[in-house]
Amino acid sequence: GKEGLQASLPTTQLRWRPHSAQSKTKSVLISVNAEFDGQIVHWHIKSGKSLHTITEKGNQLFCLDYFSDGSQFVTAGRDRIVRVYDEATKRLVQNLQGGDLKNSAGHSNRVFSLKYHPEHPHIILSGGWDNTVQVWDARVGHSVRSLWNCYICGDAVDFASTGDQLLTGSWRTEDALQIWDFGSGNCVETVEWRSASSDTTCMVFAAQFSKDPTSAMFVAGGSQENECKFWSRSEVAGGKATPFAALTNLPKPVFSVDFSPNSRQAAIGSSDGLIRVVEIK
Repeated sequence: GKEGLQASLPTTQLRWRPHSAQSKTKSVLISVNAEFDGQIVHWHIKSGKSLHTITEKGNQLFCLDYFSDGSQFVTAGRDRIVRVYDEATKRLVQNLQGGDLKNSAGHSNRVFSLKYHPEHPHIILSGGWDNTVQVWDARVGHSVRSLWNCYICGDAVDFASTGDQLLTGSWRTEDALQIWDFGSGNCVETVEWRSASSDTTCMVFAAQFSKDPTSAMFVAGGSQENECKFWSRSEVAGGKATPFAALTNLPKPVFSVDFSPNSRQAAIGSSDGLIRVVEIK
């Protein structure tokens, strides 16, 4: 195989650039890292070369996300500001910070997860160490709503494909996985983790809905139990989550999960240095 792409370490998050008519270059990956001056690097996978580097002075970067059409991306990290970039020009176009001081106040600690609304590029979710998930509206430039009691320590905030529900994974033993109604901001389901082998639960670092039109599944993984588990959300069960598969007794915690575009495979990244790819039938 190819040598690993050379970058300053540690790399904290990756995203594939969505295929779009705006760019002729395919197979582009974007990374962010936790250097003191955090870097955003565009990589061309087939050549292994760096295409472009943006540096955020004095800000360690922990997360990023692309809007679905690939036209823009966001970053966040230690300084609590959500930055919006234009993909074509690679220029910073907006800083999102603070709140309306009535329903939201922005973040007060590090940010570890970012997610665009699937259809609206002005709506962005972020979560972090301050026990909140913030809902940002780029039209007003600040947070407009907050979900409370979500302790986000990794890539563990996601929108369902329809945009009407959210998934959060908190790094704690109780109520770690929760599904929220986006319209009301209310928690509609707290998902039980309990495993067959143990009554203890998993402290979640990563969680994601599947990418099919109804987000019929979700996956989550983390530490303590070092597990990764899959749930289905069938209408037969009244839309409630039912576990159907798990990777258990992993040697190290799970830090990253990702469904393939057709949701028939999932990749699970663990701190033992392995990426495990599973087929979902």
